[in-house]
Amino acid sequence: MNVQEAKARIGDVWHLGELLGWPLCGELQDFAFWRGNSNTPALSITPDGRGWKDFATGDHGDMVAMLAKAEKLTVSEACFRLIRLAQGVVEPRAPIAPRDPAETSEEKRSRWPVITSTGVLQELPAFPGKPMIPDYVDEQIHRLAIRRGLAQFHGVEAAFRRGLLVFLDWYDGPRLVPAWGVTDGKRLAAQVRRMDGKLWRVGKSKSLPGSVGGWPIGIAEVGNRVSIVMTEGEPDLLAALTLYCMLSPDPESGLPRDPGTWGFCCLAGAGKHVAESALPLFKGKSICVVPHIDPIGARSIDTWGPQLVDAGARVSVFNLAGLLTDDGKPAKDLNDVMTARGFKEYRSQLAEIFSP
Repeated sequence: MNVQEAKARIGDVWHLGELLGWPLCGELQDFAFWRGNSNTPALSITPDGRGWKDFATGDHGDMVAMLAKAEKLTVSEACFRLIRLAQGVVEPRAPIAPRDPAETSEEKRSRWPVITSTGVLQELPAFPGKPMIPDYVDEQIHRLAIRRGLAQFHGVEAAFRRGLLVFLDWYDGPRLVPAWGVTDGKRLAAQVRRMDGKLWRVGKSKSLPGSVGGWPIGIAEVGNRVSIVMTEGEPDLLAALTLYCMLSPDPESGLPRDPGTWGFCCLAGAGKHVAESALPLFKGKSICVVPHIDPIGARSIDTWGPQLVDAGARVSVFNLAGLLTDDGKPAKDLNDVMTARGFKEYRSQLAEIFSP
C-alpha cells in the first residue's frame, strides 16, 4: 500500500483524528478545536476533510502533514505511520457528502440583531440572542461603569447615546449570559463581552459572525468631527469617552457632558491592520492613538500609524507608560487609570490626549 492508497482508505482528517484519539470537535464539520486544548480554536479543516490550516501558526497541509505536526514526526515517518494505520482499516472511509456553500460575511451580518432607537439589540428570527428589556438600560449603564471601575458613568451613557454601546443576553454554550458590546452604524463589526467580566468559553471578547477584521468600531459615527481618539479594545473606548466627559463639565451644572466635538473609535486587537474600506473615513482627521502598554500594543503604532498617515490623517500617540493603577501596579491600558483616584492623580497628563 502506498501513501495515496492509505489516504484514500482513511478518507479524511476526521477519521485520522478518531484513529489517533485527537480532540477534534466536528460540530460544524469544517472547523475544529485542537492543539491539546479543546477550548482553544486553532484548526480549520476543509469541507472535504482532506486539508487543514492552523490559524495560530499558519501551518497547513494534508493528512501526512497533520500527522507529522501532531505526532512530531518527520514526513517520511508520518507516511509510514499513515500506511500502518490504513492497513488496520477494514472498510474505506466514505467521502464526506457535499455541503451547501458557506455563508458569506454579508449573509452572516444580515442575521445580527438590529439596534433600536434606544440602543438595545432586538432579536431577529432564528438569531441566538435575546435582547435586554429597555427599562433596564439605565441600570445596565451604571453596572457596566462600576464593573469597568470607571470614575463616572457619563462616558458609558454617551457611548450608548451615540449607538456605540449595546446590551443583550448572549449564548455562551447552552446558556444565555448578560453581555455588552460595541458596534456602529455601518454594522460591519461588533465585539461582545460578558457583563460579569468573566471569560467566554473562548476568550474575553468575541466578534459577531461576519465581522470585518480591522474595522475601527465607531468610525461610522465620527461624521464631520475632525478630532478622533482611537483606542485598542472596547473597554478603552468607554474609558476615553469617560475621560472627555469628566474633563469637560457643563459650565452651568458642573456635571460631565457629552463629548460632542470629538470622535471615538477602537480596534478589537492591536495586531490587526485597519480595514482598507475604513481608511478613507480618516482623511483630514487628527487622530490620537492610545495603545496598550505591552509588546503588541507597541507594535500597533507601527501597524496603524503608516496606514492612517497614508490615508491623509495626522497621527499622534499618547503613551501610558509611568501611570499606575490604584494598587500601585503599572497601568496596562487607559481603563486602568480611569478610576476616581487615577483621574484625580493623572488628570493633567490624561488631558494631553485631547490636546490639539
